[in-house]
Amino acid sequence: MSPLPTTLTEFFTLCRNNTFARTLLYSEVPTYFTWNTSTRKFQPRKQGRAVQGHLNLYTTDALGRLYTVHPNNAECFYHKIIINPGSGPTSFQELKTVNGHVCATFCEACQK
Repeated sequence: MSPLPTTLTEFFTLCRNNTFARTLLYSEVPTYFTWNTSTRKFQPRKQGRAVQGHLNLYTTDALGRLYTVHPNNAECFYHKIIINPGSGPTSFQELKTVNGHVCATFCEACQK
């Protein structure tokens, strides 16, 4: 049995399937998409200000939750650091890739 999709794994899926989402930071997703808890997928917002150049895409001032992670939880901490500045990642491996080299850990990727 495979694990349930999370908002992060579905962000990867969204970035693979939506060119606009590929331009977004993880923290910007709630501005344009809502999380459907029953389907466990992101859906484009249906209300708000129209996004110029993108049919049926709307934006709001919505805020999403970004949970804090204590530095003692090293790999999770570095994972959180590495996802914040990058736009449009499509996998955990992509997050750990720096200059074409796939790092063994998020810590190593942050250090590079």
